Amino acid sequence: MSILDSFVDKARRRALSVVLPEGKDERIVAAARRLLDEGIAQPIVLGRVDEIEQAAKAAGVPLEGVRTLDPAASDKLDAYTRSYVQGRDLDAKVAARMVRKPLFYGG
Repeated sequence: MSILDSFVDKARRRALSVVLPEGKDERIVAAARRLLDEGIAQPIVLGRVDEIEQAAKAAGVPLEGVRTLDPAASDKLDAYTRSYVQGRDLDAKVAARMVRKPLFYGG
């Protein structure tokens, strides 16, 4: 068994989720599909739903079973914004703009 096969096997046994923040990139959506199809991890693709759907179409992969999430429409946006502002000298509006960004939200 190669080292890569060993890592994949360990990931499968741990039933991990993987957040992929660049949902408008067809390569990312194709990778999410592969993670799901091969049972490696449960992908969560971030971005606007229309952009993710367009990327899936361009990649030629279905989105069924792939969890998608638009940070700007998340019900956790207010809580994440409050959490980010705590202990920082930061305006809440600036924090809210940051948290809406998929890369930041994913972190």
